[in-house]
Amino acid sequence: MGGTEMAERASRYLEQRGTTWHLRMRVPARYHAVEKRKLIKQSLYTDSKTEAEAIKGKIRQEILVELDRRLAGDKATADPSFDNVVALAKARGVAYRTSAELAAGPASELMGRLKKLMTEDPSATRQELISAELGGIDRPQVLISDLLREYEETNRARLSRKNDDQLRRWRNPYKRAINDLRSVLPNKQAVEITRQEALQLEAIYLDRVAEGEILAATANKRLGHLRTLVRAHCKRHQLIDNTSFENLSVSGGREPRKRKECSEAWILENILSPSLLSRTNSEIRDVLIIMSETGASPSEITGALPNHFRLNDPIPHIELRQEGRDLKNKYRVRDLVLTRPALEAARRHPEGFPRYRGKPGFSDAANGFLRENKLLPTPEHTVYSLRHAFQGRLRRAGGIDQFYQARMMGHDPKHVIKREVYGDDLTLEERMAVMNIIRLDTSEEERRKAKAALMGSTRS
Repeated sequence: MGGTEMAERASRYLEQRGTTWHLRMRVPARYHAVEKRKLIKQSLYTDSKTEAEAIKGKIRQEILVELDRRLAGDKATADPSFDNVVALAKARGVAYRTSAELAAGPASELMGRLKKLMTEDPSATRQELISAELGGIDRPQVLISDLLREYEETNRARLSRKNDDQLRRWRNPYKRAINDLRSVLPNKQAVEITRQEALQLEAIYLDRVAEGEILAATANKRLGHLRTLVRAHCKRHQLIDNTSFENLSVSGGREPRKRKECSEAWILENILSPSLLSRTNSEIRDVLIIMSETGASPSEITGALPNHFRLNDPIPHIELRQEGRDLKNKYRVRDLVLTRPALEAARRHPEGFPRYRGKPGFSDAANGFLRENKLLPTPEHTVYSLRHAFQGRLRRAGGIDQFYQARMMGHDPKHVIKREVYGDDLTLEERMAVMNIIRLDTSEEERRKAKAALMGSTRS
């Protein structure tokens, strides 16, 4: 097999649309009775071809299993589940309705379905067609406590790239919202949640905000999570939308606490001082050093895999990629150029930081150490203040275009410069020039030369 043929086979089933990779597969002929599309395209929610290659087989197999299940509903001997019957109804171009829903609806819809069945199956021998058209199976009873499990199943392709810790953190806000709702009403069917019950929960959140127990933003996020879960449930089961949580919001209460920057003097004295951090474990020490010098978040650094540490390249750097974990958004995909002492810290861990990779606990451990040793400037400071400090240095340095600032931080440059962004991302050389302007151990001469190198390099 030639190299070109091997490459084509390796990329089979993949298609890039914009920056995102999609699964692209033809529907085998045996499924044409239950799937009208000749071609299925499914987003893999990643801009990494390596990751897309890794998960495409799993997603393709799930699609084939679903098609097999739907095909089973087209056989008289099958024992169709609710999902099979709904899928068959959808393939026939109708929305699934239970017999009770059809009886309560317009007579014209029921008569139209009966006429269609009489034409296709005059002897009434195909029970699966009768079930799909006339509502032979009642809707499953999905309780409030089941909503998250159902939502996770619906979004399994998007969630497939998250590691265990990221899945845990993704689930937790939804769990808290569901627990809040269940404190107001029993564990009833989700579709039966009333507007009055949703308003009752909103009133409880308003009291908690007024008492300073939670922020208004927290209450609104939880209402939003419930709105998302109920919408997804209705869509999955072809229900009339339950709008109980629509247009609910809470305002007022205390202002959210803003994280403060760490000063350059504090970073030099407490983070870049080898003696003070020697009392904690080496991974915490060196992640904090890399944070202070690159502005990356703790999870971005600890989640990097060994192959992402490009320490022997002409410009040493750490690649932040959607591989082995799920970065916050596509703009967080970037390269962290390493200058001394960040390079020295990375070279002490050429395989990365396995103690905290894909696991909880880094921020708690690091914050705990700094607080116990009275190293944080104020109670409002946390280890994340190092990222804010990096952004502050970018902003105050002068001569650094806003596009460069956004990309160094992993932000969407379009939101910063208020217009569409074209062209390539920053090169390693450009990132190094920015680092030479803001790094704490740079000389005035190095800073001057770096600014001259960036002069007139604005992106459009």
